[in-house]
Amino acid sequence: MLKLKGKAVLLVPLAIIIIVSLNLYITWISIEDDVVDNYVVDMAGRQRMLSKKLFNEFLLNQFGFNFNIKDSTNLFIEQSLALEMGGNISKFLHAEGEILIPPAPTPNISGLLASQRKIFHDFIDLAYRLPNLRQFEGSHQEPYSQIVALNERLTDLSNEIVLNYDRYYHRSLERSIRLRSLLSFLTILMGLALIYIFYHKDKITRELELAKKTMIDALQMKSNFFANVSHEIRNPLNVIIGIPDILESTKLTSEQRKFNEMLKYTSHHLLTLINDILDFSKIESGNTRFNIESFDLEEFLNSLIEFNSFKAKEKNISIKCIWDEKIDPHVKGDSHRLRQVLDNLMGNSIKFTDYGHVDLVVKRTSLVDDVQTIEFKITDTGIGISESDLPKIFNAFVQAEGDPIRKGGGTGLGLAIAKQLVELMGGKISVKSHLGVGTEFTFSIKMESAHTAKKKEENSKVISSNEIFLNRKLSLLIADDSLDNLVILKSLLEQDGRFLITTVNDGNEALDLFKAQKFDIILLDMQMPRLDGTQTALAMQVWEEKEGLPHTPVIVLTAGTLSATPSGFDDFALKPVDKENLIEIILRNLNSIQNLSREQTFESLTL
Repeated sequence: MLKLKGKAVLLVPLAIIIIVSLNLYITWISIEDDVVDNYVVDMAGRQRMLSKKLFNEFLLNQFGFNFNIKDSTNLFIEQSLALEMGGNISKFLHAEGEILIPPAPTPNISGLLASQRKIFHDFIDLAYRLPNLRQFEGSHQEPYSQIVALNERLTDLSNEIVLNYDRYYHRSLERSIRLRSLLSFLTILMGLALIYIFYHKDKITRELELAKKTMIDALQMKSNFFANVSHEIRNPLNVIIGIPDILESTKLTSEQRKFNEMLKYTSHHLLTLINDILDFSKIESGNTRFNIESFDLEEFLNSLIEFNSFKAKEKNISIKCIWDEKIDPHVKGDSHRLRQVLDNLMGNSIKFTDYGHVDLVVKRTSLVDDVQTIEFKITDTGIGISESDLPKIFNAFVQAEGDPIRKGGGTGLGLAIAKQLVELMGGKISVKSHLGVGTEFTFSIKMESAHTAKKKEENSKVISSNEIFLNRKLSLLIADDSLDNLVILKSLLEQDGRFLITTVNDGNEALDLFKAQKFDIILLDMQMPRLDGTQTALAMQVWEEKEGLPHTPVIVLTAGTLSATPSGFDDFALKPVDKENLIEIILRNLNSIQNLSREQTFESLTL
């Protein structure tokens, strides 16, 4: 309704212009018809007078007067033809300029004019054959009666022609009047509509703004809902995934270890499903962000193959990456999103391949101004996809038909997410497959070469947790409103043996403790009551600047789906946390002795 009202503001004035233009055009035509009607009736009347004049001249000739009726005869014929054929009639009316009339408008009028000329010819023919009579007697009486009859018929025809012309133009005038009345009514109606629209313009604008605000609020509510859902699901999932890692370090019987592996596998599978659903929602709502950074593509792919090789070994299938040496491995892009695409495609291939191999072929197809077009091709010897299922394979919540596919499990979102991420990166994905032979997924994306120096040697060394040896334990402060998460995080980090952990339940406690004693690094949960993670981190920075103290790295723990570090933090770790990944993030941020301690109490740092 609002859309129609908005268009009406433009359409109504346009309609008024068209209607007024039509009205003016019809008025002009009506005036022109009226003028033509006057001229035609005038000329038809002149013909009637001319026929009487001819008859009178004829009578006078019979009584011995010598009148030349040839000129009047020719004039009568020309006038009759002009009325029937149309054209310039000004010479018959003693008028200046051209007076153009149309041809006889109806067959009836055209027939009357033709009959008029025929009777006139008969009249003239008979008149010329009569002798010069001075008395009406004898044998001349009968021809004279014929002449009189023909003249009367000519007069009647002239009268009938005038009446037909009058009747025709009168009907035309009536039609014009009715049409002009209708158009005038429509003009008034459209004018009232335009007045109504402009009168209610503010109301329409307010409704449009309200509708827009409602839509934005709905999208924000949806975004907040999924953020809250993500937080509420990932927090307990962090505990579920963390417990098997803690149990692995304890003494377990073979049966307990088997159960622990089952718990570990199913919890990670649950995490994959949750990630797919939340990621798909973000992509659909247009909230997907890309974090462009430099990375080594070759090392990235080796890590990817190593990660997926565990799943491939379980099914006794080979997996490898075929690398094109022409590729410059130092590229710029979002490695997180690229990994998400490749994990989905390779995971899908491994899932539906029972024997044979899964290969990742990477090659450069073009290089233009330091921008490489890199093609990724994942091939497998799996069960394949039927030709009828290929068109819908990238649809959300859709899987190919057949028991083997359904047995593979999943939400049906993996390929849909991969397709949309590839397209958001400016690429295009395709698939080829044959039942019982295998499947081939191919996509290409453009990646800019990163002409920057490799990471500084000292930075690359701090990333490896096995290369750091300290004289004391690192002091960590962890703030999280979930007691379960605090227990899991503390247990996981204490297993490493290099950390001294202090835990608090909210941001205010963390800030008070941070001011009271030194810590090497801070871990803050994003969503906490009273003082959330962002507010706490900013308050810590303000206090450090006020006291003139070196900056302490602050890492945010979030259950959201971040791809870049939020403002106010040095780094981020996603829940559920992976023990090795979390330790790597912590050590990466300890890149100087000042970061290790504000009081410079370390005795040595050997790399």
